[in-house]
Amino acid sequence: MTALVITDFDGLRPRTSEELLPPKVAQVAQNCDLRAGEIRPIRQTVLDWTPTKPGTIQSIHRFAKAYWFHWSADVDVIRGPIAGDTTERTYWTGDGAPKVTDSTIATSGGGTDYPNNAYTLGIPAPTTAPVVALPTSSAVETGAISLITFTRSDGAVYYIPVITSTAHGLAVGDVIEFSSVGGTVELNGNRYTVGGVPTVNTFTLRDVEQLPLTAYTSGGTWKRYYADINSTTYVYTYVTGWLEEGPPSPASIILDVPNGHTVDISGMETGPAGSYNIIAKNIYRTNTSSIGTDFQFVKQVPLATTSTTENIRREALGDPLETIGWEPPPNDLKGLIILPNGVAAGFVGNTLYMSPHNNPHAYPVRYQQPTSFPIVGLGHFSTTIVICTEGVPAIASGYDPESTALEETEDPQACVSKRSIVSMNVGVAYASP
Repeated sequence: MTALVITDFDGLRPRTSEELLPPKVAQVAQNCDLRAGEIRPIRQTVLDWTPTKPGTIQSIHRFAKAYWFHWSADVDVIRGPIAGDTTERTYWTGDGAPKVTDSTIATSGGGTDYPNNAYTLGIPAPTTAPVVALPTSSAVETGAISLITFTRSDGAVYYIPVITSTAHGLAVGDVIEFSSVGGTVELNGNRYTVGGVPTVNTFTLRDVEQLPLTAYTSGGTWKRYYADINSTTYVYTYVTGWLEEGPPSPASIILDVPNGHTVDISGMETGPAGSYNIIAKNIYRTNTSSIGTDFQFVKQVPLATTSTTENIRREALGDPLETIGWEPPPNDLKGLIILPNGVAAGFVGNTLYMSPHNNPHAYPVRYQQPTSFPIVGLGHFSTTIVICTEGVPAIASGYDPESTALEETEDPQACVSKRSIVSMNVGVAYASP
């Protein structure tokens, strides 16, 4: 079998006779691109989608490789910097208050005026402080003794007292103080630690195995003893279905709480008015250590829950609260961009707003940076933000938005068109005078 192999194509020689053409050229070549030395077809344009919203469409965004978000306003759209995101969470400004959507709601509900559904971006702080108190009924603080017997510890000379006290509520490690015990008077006025595995009505003592105790006769009471009492205060935050967390509520009163004591928490709100994806509340309380005082995680409760209790020991508290000072974006935020480090940025008037890393729902006041002139639009290269204004451009540089430094240039090149701004690897280009 004979094969003709042509590995390179040069193009056309329409004036050369067919018989005299070398193998790499042709007299006719239609609908093909030969610039790379190979035959590539030129694709024909095809209608992909027709806008369904009324008015002149000014902004479009391709979503999930299948849908077109579109608006009759100048809208800026970013893809959320969310690790492991499979729902293509998407944020935008310029269409009323800033908004966020994802694939579970953006195209649902019928119609093609995408996006069909969205949430208001940001999480407000609760406006009401929680009410906290030490309940008299939440934990048994004292109890009556009805019987003391003794059980021998394996290999021990002395016996371990087994104390009967109905519904005592004690746990291993609790410290109690005895008084008015008849017979076994050695216990009176002393403190001992609950040991073993208490039952509902009985418990043993850990610190008396080597004490010779006399027989019990009658009576006696015990009282729970607290050596570790903390002055603490509580706050709570709202949490979305995407596990985003908002700023904390006002703090409760300061309460002196024995470590591990039950605290009643009430008066919590059930969510703000508006279209937010809020489903739960996180509760925090202060804890003081050698390095300072922090709000630390206590528990999460459903959004509808207004009252709960907690008795977590201070050494078992969770992570510190990170959202102090976080604020929802202002309703007139616009020009939204996203940096490679996960920081989102927008502006209002002459003020630059920035989000914490990978949290484009929050814009702390301490991250704001003012410029001398009204801002027209934003661009960036790497993690440096170029602020295009009606006067001189400014540059905000720094990896951490809390320590970002803003510097205005001396070049009087105002930005004459927000839509002309183009971010590139080496800088930002825009139309100027």
